[in-house]
This record gives sequence, structure tokens and C-alpha cells, in this order.
Amino acid sequence: MIRVPLHMLSTKISSGLTPLRSNTEFWNSSDVPWVKTEQLGTKNIYDSNEKISQKALDETGLKLYPVNTISIAMYGEGKTRGSVSILRSEMTTNQACCNVEIDANKADYEYVYYYLTTQYNQLRNLSSGVRKNLNSNDIKNFEINIPEKISVQRNIALVLSSLDSKIELNNRINAELEQMAKSLYDYWFVQFDFPNEQGKPY
Repeated sequence: MIRVPLHMLSTKISSGLTPLRSNTEFWNSSDVPWVKTEQLGTKNIYDSNEKISQKALDETGLKLYPVNTISIAMYGEGKTRGSVSILRSEMTTNQACCNVEIDANKADYEYVYYYLTTQYNQLRNLSSGVRKNLNSNDIKNFEINIPEKISVQRNIALVLSSLDSKIELNNRINAELEQMAKSLYDYWFVQFDFPNEQGKPY
């Protein structure tokens, strides 16, 4: 196990920006996903809540981040700041997202993601200023513990990812059972459609 700053495991670390809101040609479109910090915190982000136009991408300094970029929330009220997600398709982000493009020859991006999720409070403690925002330089120099062999990193990430998948499945099952219980309650106690001794509705 070694301890290295995040920038040594990355090809690039940068933040996005917000195209001029008053320019409707930048916004009246569904061309390009544009992620804000409010979306960060779940492991995988496949699409954005808001989109920008190709024109905005072409005419501003926005960068289209590659698949499996790790995005860290630098700003945000409440629990947002310090939240981490993986961008699962090519996307742009606003300036409040610090986007880490992991060098596949040096680290496994999923291992880095999982490690960063355990460092939520430590990341938040890097914040400074009146608004307590993070900055990209602090994130670049943030040190993480990582096995030297990428194969070991991948094995660790695989185990954690499998657990995540099981948790997600259980959550879906619980949500479906809860919906079934609500429907049953509605039939029985709102519509008074509960069964009699023969199993038929009263």
C-alpha cells in the first residue's frame, strides 16, 4: 500500500463551467449532458437533469469529460460538498464539479471512487473561505492510500461493486413491496374492498 496525491494517478483534474444563461442558443437544446453538484452522491450518473447545446460546447471553454471520470462536488449546501460520483457517459459539468480523469495505467477508477467515498469528511475539511467551498488544487493534492498493483485495486473494487449491486437490488425489492403494501392498504381501508371469509370483496 502506498500513499500518493490524486494528481499522480490522473491524466487531468479540472472543473467545468456554466454557459451564459441569457444566451438561449446555449440552453434550448437536449444535445449535451451538463451535470451539477446536486446530482453527485450516487455512484453512477448516466445522464444529466439539464442539457446544453452543441453550440455552447463549441463556443465556450466547456470540456466533454470521458466515460468513467470521477466527479467531486466542490460547492453545495448541506451534504452536497464532498459528494463523489462516476460519470458513465460523456458529459460536461458546471464549475462546482471537480472532474478527475484517472490514468488507467496507474490506478483503477472504481477503486479511487470507493476510496474517496470513505473520505467524505476529510474532503469537506479541505474547504475554506466564507462559503466553505473546496478548490481543485486541494483535491489535486489530496492523498489516497492505494495498493501498488492495479490488479489488487480492481479486485477490491469488484468486491465493493458486487455489494453495491446487492444493496441496490434489495432497495428495489423493498420499494416494490412498499408500493404493494400501499396499494393493499388503499383497497382495504380507503376503498373498503377488503376480502370476506370466502376471499371475495365485501
